[in-house]
Amino acid sequence: MDQQHATRGEVAEVEGQLRSLVKLQELDLAIKQFEAAIAAKPHELDPLMRALDDARTSATKHHKDLTSLDKQRRQLEAAVTEEQDNLQKAQRKLLEVKTNKEYAAMVAEIETFKQKILSHEDAVLHLMELTELRKQELLDLDRQVHDAEQDLTEGRRRNELELAVLQETLAGRRLMREEAVQQLERPAVDLYTRLLSGRMPGGCWHQEWVLSGMFPGPAAATHARSATERSRPHLFPLSAHFVLERRDATRAVGIRCVRAGQMIAGPTGGA
Repeated sequence: MDQQHATRGEVAEVEGQLRSLVKLQELDLAIKQFEAAIAAKPHELDPLMRALDDARTSATKHHKDLTSLDKQRRQLEAAVTEEQDNLQKAQRKLLEVKTNKEYAAMVAEIETFKQKILSHEDAVLHLMELTELRKQELLDLDRQVHDAEQDLTEGRRRNELELAVLQETLAGRRLMREEAVQQLERPAVDLYTRLLSGRMPGGCWHQEWVLSGMFPGPAAATHARSATERSRPHLFPLSAHFVLERRDATRAVGIRCVRAGQMIAGPTGGA
């Protein structure tokens, strides 16, 4: 009777360790999620930064276009002035011609100067219209740049606040993990660490096989092994009288009582 009572007490103790291990895993999963969220936080600003860069690039291009248009306009205005001087000289020479042939040639030259002046003036007007259009577009782009800068500033402020909350929560989860580890016996912690890191005796095991609920076993092996190895149970001590047993044939993990010689938790025994 005393032996049965002691066994039940040890079973309760192991079940407590199991619950602590499950809690530890939940905390580790939460910690990884918070760490991933923290690592992703800076990238959440990427769309806002791209929008600002695009607006600034467009505004810079329009500034260059305006500079180029102004240069072309000034060159054409200089050409108009030059052709007007040529026209005035030709008109004065017209008064000095003595033959019909010279007169006809001079009239043709005057007409050429007039056509050049008109062509240049039309080009100047076109450039002025295009300049006004670019100026209006630039005003819109400047507003876009201003709005994008405000959006980025607000995004950074919000991002920093959310990051601070995540970091604070992560620190709390890490503290809870330390407390959870303190509640576990050393063999259980070592077992959990080996499971988590994939350094299990007899081969490599995937991280998802670490504790879930009341020890459902691994779904598949990550390496090829012989039939003998697949059927051989692997035992890991939890206490003086209980071991964690993994049987590859059923791909399950359970708790075996060494003293009673039977599974007391897992696929073939009651918890």
